[in-house]
Amino acid sequence: MFQDIYPWAGDCRKVVIAQNETIFLAHQEIEPAFHDMWLRLKQSYFLSDLNDDLKGFAAEAGVALGRINHIHPFREGNGRTQREYLDALTRRAGFVLEWGGVSRLAMKDAFVVAKTHSECQALAKLIRLSAKKL
Repeated sequence: MFQDIYPWAGDCRKVVIAQNETIFLAHQEIEPAFHDMWLRLKQSYFLSDLNDDLKGFAAEAGVALGRINHIHPFREGNGRTQREYLDALTRRAGFVLEWGGVSRLAMKDAFVVAKTHSECQALAKLIRLSAKKL
């Protein structure tokens, strides 16, 4: 996304980053955390096995979004990258997300809660309310 702007675009960060009161995962833990998330997504064929199960899809998509947000692998563009990745996973599952009814504050609060609640129920709820079958 940012290869024309930053020479480090697309590379995993090697610095500590935070946003407001949230400190993201230490850069040394990025690759192992992504590997764990990848293994979890692989179990459901990257959510495609959940194409008729809105509740199951929302639960797994919420975990993926919450954990990837906490990993925050890039110095810039994490939110945009997460949205594109979630959109691809969502379409694989046969859904589309329509975020119009979700406020920025609700999303921010759900991300903050996800950091300490491994099943990311608040994000799952927002996804469940926003998902529509393709």
